[in-house]
Amino acid sequence: MKFIVCEGKNDQIFLNKILENYFNNNSPFTIHDDMGRAQEVFRRGGRNYLTQNYDIFIYQDNGVPIIYNVVVPRLIKEAWLKIEENLSLLLITDQDFKPESFTNTIIQRITENITQTVTALVDVQSNNSVKYTTVNIGNFSTEVFIYLIPVSLESQYIQYFNKSMGNKIKRCKILPQDLSTHDHLDKILECLGYESFEKAINTSLEEN
Repeated sequence: MKFIVCEGKNDQIFLNKILENYFNNNSPFTIHDDMGRAQEVFRRGGRNYLTQNYDIFIYQDNGVPIIYNVVVPRLIKEAWLKIEENLSLLLITDQDFKPESFTNTIIQRITENITQTVTALVDVQSNNSVKYTTVNIGNFSTEVFIYLIPVSLESQYIQYFNKSMGNKIKRCKILPQDLSTHDHLDKILECLGYESFEKAINTSLEEN
């Protein structure tokens, strides 16, 4: 089973659409900031429900510390207990001026939170990947890969819209220096007549 954990809701929407296209309209199983629901899905559906119906499980939460201190360790432990198979987990987050070595910090925090309650062998395979193997919960392993996005998805879409529809955006007289990246993107979406960022993502992917 493949898991993806991402930081922002827009990242989740983008990943969901990309993977839906890749897997021939078989949407990933997606949960937005609701660990209770994830635990309930694992408890009630378990391995058969998820693995037979979905290729990818996506969990989205807000804030990097929450992701590596709480979300990833709990997802791994719950999956070991309920799904009972080897897992692959990709953690995606914006770099946000953090050094490349920040991945080491993430691995350290995930490891600390997993091994507090579960006995597991830890094999740090590189500066952005680690493998955990259970000792007291069956014999399952989880490989965690960490990917820092150099430029946020929102910034990339701002660049995309300015390049493809710059003249129309100029007429809206948006003042980006007074706005956060998210607010800047929202103003552009409003200017271009998109009802939501999801609609904009769908259109851009269809065009490209």
